[in-house]
Amino acid sequence: MSTRSFASFAPFTSFASLAARGLPLTLAALASCTPAAEPARAPAVPAAQAPARAPTVVVVVLDQVGSWVLDRALPALPETGTLRRCITEGAYHHRVVYEHAGTLTAPGHATIATGAPPSGTGIDSNRKYIDGKGKRSIVEDAAFPVFGSDGGSASPRMLRAPSVSDRLDAATGGRAAIVSVSVKDRAAVLLGGQKADAVLFFDGKQGAYTTSRYYAEAMPAWLTGFQKAHPMASYLAPWVPLDAALLADRAGADDAPGEGDLEGFGVRFPHDSAHTGDPSYLFTFTPGAVDMMFDAARAAVAAHHVGEDAVPDLVWISVSTTDHVGHTFGAESWEMLDTLLRVDRALGAFLSELEARAPTRLLVTADHGVVPLVEQSRGVGIDARRWTDEAMFAAVDRALAPGFGPGRHAIGFGQPYLYLAPTARTPEAQRLAAAALATVPGIAAAYAVADLQGATDDPDPLRRAVARSIAPETRGDVFVVPAMYASYDDEIPHGAGVSHGSPWPYDREVPVIACGPGVRHVETTRAHSASRIATTIAALAGVEPPALASPEPLPGVAAARSGPAGSPSATPATRPTSSPSP
Repeated sequence: MSTRSFASFAPFTSFASLAARGLPLTLAALASCTPAAEPARAPAVPAAQAPARAPTVVVVVLDQVGSWVLDRALPALPETGTLRRCITEGAYHHRVVYEHAGTLTAPGHATIATGAPPSGTGIDSNRKYIDGKGKRSIVEDAAFPVFGSDGGSASPRMLRAPSVSDRLDAATGGRAAIVSVSVKDRAAVLLGGQKADAVLFFDGKQGAYTTSRYYAEAMPAWLTGFQKAHPMASYLAPWVPLDAALLADRAGADDAPGEGDLEGFGVRFPHDSAHTGDPSYLFTFTPGAVDMMFDAARAAVAAHHVGEDAVPDLVWISVSTTDHVGHTFGAESWEMLDTLLRVDRALGAFLSELEARAPTRLLVTADHGVVPLVEQSRGVGIDARRWTDEAMFAAVDRALAPGFGPGRHAIGFGQPYLYLAPTARTPEAQRLAAAALATVPGIAAAYAVADLQGATDDPDPLRRAVARSIAPETRGDVFVVPAMYASYDDEIPHGAGVSHGSPWPYDREVPVIACGPGVRHVETTRAHSASRIATTIAALAGVEPPALASPEPLPGVAAARSGPAGSPSATPATRPTSSPSP
């Protein structure tokens, strides 16, 4: 384990070395995160005979914790903690690469669950744009209202690709318990997929975990009981660091330039959401939200008898707080490191409880990474900047005025898409808008959706990654690619903080850690395709991978072929072990 300090690590070295060798920086960086073909490996040893109780598979998604973020944090995490112990005992893959350019929460979660890029899942953004209504959650579905919500709705029906949950449900004849929990509705819904038994997410207006009518005809009594026994108020507390001396040693200054202040939350410890304008919103940025999420997972595990029989079960947990904290304070901050310390501790307690029920296998990964703080990049000589909606809209309106008349032609932006007014929604207008956007500082390239939709095998690596990001039914008009080290200036928070959503390595490369019974110890640093994450989860559960996923799990986990329903058995891998290139 490296002893390099949290503060001294920076993800710039590889790019500087590429430039020093005379390679074009953007294309070289894109190529550097392309999975290479892997040499054949020996068949794995079949797992020992299954115990009386089948394994429970736990998948944890650390939202926004890309490879470079985890690399920074690991030396500061306790050696006896969950993550470092899992790395020591299990399989650790430093560079697992998403094949799509639009590295956002919903697309990443859909790929984790299915093994397919957005062009195959149908999930290509966090929000869909509806004329006259603006942006809506990608999982919004009016046919399935959210219990207790005023107008909220959610379902997985937008997800077009089969998932690991589908495979496990079919292999066990519907007897496997499948539970998915997250602060974010899109994270919980897309991980759980079509066949989950319980999908829980946090509703800020209620200050409580809830679910939608897709998963239950009426509000489950056990969930009502959880709401009453675990009110948000019981988790509201000032956020003080676990170990300020450790944070100072590993992460530098508490209030580094570029960190954001949301509604009086502050840029220095302590933080107190109770003293802000919207406590229920800021609550999700605090350790209390992590604790409440794991408590909700405990309630779902108990209600659905996870780990109590000879049928394997699957628990999905997506930690959204890391994303909220990262957007606001940056991945280099005290707040991010303190959050990871707390997640590590909370996950360990949760796993100990599950292991008392049944053998437990764990996989930890991320849905995407994040760009470093603009101010940190500038501090090492990189021309980083923030870009805004206003700059984009002005450029597009000017470009379209000669052919489409004066007025507002760019009517919205939701990463990765710019949306045009219905009167300007033509391939010609898309191309004019794309050309105009490519001139905006902070934007590397822009593409007319009409030109790349379906071009998933384009020979150009950037165009290919963009094409794999575009869903067949997308409403977007122009796909926007951020410049390297540029940050989109969104509302979280305005004028500070960071974003993601690019094809560059800091956004596309994520770690995968797996451990538990049957997982071999191995560590790799070469690039693997993210299509293998779903296959690895399926193998941990003992079932075949989803149809659109890679045929091979990541090294350290044996491929599986289902035996009789309810008793899947691991078998040696026999298929080639090559990774598709983005």
